[in-house]
Amino acid sequence: MLFNSYVFIFAFLPVVYLVWYFIQGRLGTHHAITFLALASLVFYGWSSLEFLAIFLFSFAVNALCIYGLSYRRLGSFRFYTAAFGVIFNLAILGYFKYENFFLHAFSGGTAQDFTLYKAALPIGISFYTFQQIAYVVDSYRRHVDGYSVVKHMLFIAFFPQLIAGPIVHHAEMMPQFDRDRPNRRLMNLAIGLGIFAVGLFKKTFIADGVSVWADPAFEQAAAGQVLTATEAWIGTLAYSFQLYFDFSAYSDMAIGLARMFGIVLPLNFNSPYKSRSIIEFWRRWHITLSRFLRDYVYIPLGGNRFGPSRRYGNILVVMALGGLWHGAGWTFVLWGVLHGSYIVINHGWHGVLRIAGLQGLAGRLWYGIAAWALTFVAVVSAWVPFRAPDIGTAISMLRSMYGLQVPAAEAAAGQGMTFRNGIYGLHGPEHTTLTDLVMNFRNGMAGLYEVLATALSKSVHPVTRFNRDIGYDMALPVLVICLVICLCLPNTAEMFQRYRPCLWPPGAAPERFAAVRLTPVWGLSLAVLMAVAILQLPRVSPFLYFQF
Repeated sequence: MLFNSYVFIFAFLPVVYLVWYFIQGRLGTHHAITFLALASLVFYGWSSLEFLAIFLFSFAVNALCIYGLSYRRLGSFRFYTAAFGVIFNLAILGYFKYENFFLHAFSGGTAQDFTLYKAALPIGISFYTFQQIAYVVDSYRRHVDGYSVVKHMLFIAFFPQLIAGPIVHHAEMMPQFDRDRPNRRLMNLAIGLGIFAVGLFKKTFIADGVSVWADPAFEQAAAGQVLTATEAWIGTLAYSFQLYFDFSAYSDMAIGLARMFGIVLPLNFNSPYKSRSIIEFWRRWHITLSRFLRDYVYIPLGGNRFGPSRRYGNILVVMALGGLWHGAGWTFVLWGVLHGSYIVINHGWHGVLRIAGLQGLAGRLWYGIAAWALTFVAVVSAWVPFRAPDIGTAISMLRSMYGLQVPAAEAAAGQGMTFRNGIYGLHGPEHTTLTDLVMNFRNGMAGLYEVLATALSKSVHPVTRFNRDIGYDMALPVLVICLVICLCLPNTAEMFQRYRPCLWPPGAAPERFAAVRLTPVWGLSLAVLMAVAILQLPRVSPFLYFQF
């Protein structure tokens, strides 16, 4: 069941809320959380009873492990129980998500007809499996006090965060299940609906809106068509904003829905395109995944305790695994390795500045602008393999973006001076010089400049099917507006910061924006936003992170 669907908004959500409200007031908190757990199972099983059976099997095995680990006097048996729990979770995730990938990888691509599991990937399995692993490990470390089957079920199955996160931690969720503030129920409802309305608008109006420029670009590149630099940049930027607003929308809607029931979720998305370094980007993008990888992979591998070489190796391993977590394909591994390399370079650059005594540069305006631009271009470029169906398509898109290949029609028309085919320079491979390579780099950057220049001029490349199909002239103004929204407007958590809508990560704090006050005027504005978003529902589309 999708948050952005009629059945959820007009049937499931109001019925569940009203029944929960009645039970909470008449029968008490324990019965209310039991009902929420059962309602969450209905939510998950709506699309597939097979997926529900897999989820319940996973929950049952983990429940037995965690219950066993709650006994503190079992000695070495606790270790074997925890090891079994972790291996079981990795095995079930590996079987349903990575079985085909590993078969093809180890067979050299000859195992196309030999697959053990051909059904669709169980929705949310990447998220709830990681939560189960964290719960088992923390139970082994004696970080868990007591055990309750009902709380465990709600912790794993709570429908606002079950499908695509955030990846919550038991220590921040379990205490909230016993909390009941009758005098705040209506306030929580108003705050939650307001946050949900903003998220729904982001999804249906912005994210789905810019997808019309992202999908054709990657589809045509996958079909072997060589795009111009302008077309490739428009397609890539459109996907970058589609993914940004799609994930931001789900994160907002999850926080809003949980708040309606008096539960405060951790912040998972904090304006990552404002980042001025890749390290900062990963403190803002998918915050709870970064936290999990740090606490349960990076630190157990040794973290930064064994010197810089081991540290950088750990970073690359963790980011490659993080890429593979997003999808069973080499494109996701490449994306993870790219970001791992970015982080290593970022740490190295900080070391250079520290040795040279130039840490003060970070406070300069020009340095901040340059750091943001470099970070943004690096992140956008890395989204290419993340979106591309295969490595070949990703390479083709990147070559087009940076002026390293020329569309055949453009070359035949004699308009290929800006876009080079390969890195061989103006005179061909036999005359390649450092000057030619510098010239090629400048020409490649001209492709990005052309994206901006086209917004001010109608003199563009010959019209292609790509341009005709997607409203080429409308793309640039819309993408510029998206960038302005990302950089200049407060995010939803900052807008509602007066009401503490989420759990902020340690060391992070909302920027000082004028926060929303829930007055009648703001209520009417949010209602209009909700109405506009609902009008877009006939073209409903799944959230992008559902496939991960």
